[in-house]
Amino acid sequence: MQQDLQLTYLMCSRLCHDLAAPLSAISIGLDMLPESPDSDDPEGPQKILQYSIKSAMNKLELLRCLSGYTDSPEKPTFTDAVRIVNKSIDLEKFQIDWLCRIEDIIPGNAVRLIVAIIIIAIDALPRGGKIVIHPDFSIELTGSYVKLNEEVITSLTGNTQEDVKSSRGVIAHLAHLLSNDLGTKVTYTQPKPNLLIFKFS
Repeated sequence: MQQDLQLTYLMCSRLCHDLAAPLSAISIGLDMLPESPDSDDPEGPQKILQYSIKSAMNKLELLRCLSGYTDSPEKPTFTDAVRIVNKSIDLEKFQIDWLCRIEDIIPGNAVRLIVAIIIIAIDALPRGGKIVIHPDFSIELTGSYVKLNEEVITSLTGNTQEDVKSSRGVIAHLAHLLSNDLGTKVTYTQPKPNLLIFKFS
């Protein structure tokens, strides 16, 4: 189990490390370009490139937060995770409310598990919606359309008998490994079509 987790951390950390530097360099290079005639155009190519690179950097940082820091097992802190999730989420589609104490000190693996469930929650809201993290760290999502991918369900519960086939399945499989490592279990209920609740027990 620990070997599986370590392999996942190393692969993800290496991917994030290798891609973050060149993307950061591109972003800096764009900032240094002389202003083009359409630099004030919100839909101009330079603005689109800047937005895309910023979005890519935020997603990479979120993945790094999920995969962990192999040289610092206590990281990410919960405060780090809240900051990273808040800037990574599409605020035009999603609202996220942290009702828990973000100053709380919790183990790095527990932070990663919460981040993994939030990523799964985002995938389960293709039309957008609201995500609430309650004081007991249960995660509630509501939206006009709420749907968990079947592979996510089997990977999250550990019932899969095959190799994980998609990125969605990988996140859920990692969440399952993390919950096992923490000696906890992730459960979910869908009391209404537009409401889904994840709990840790």
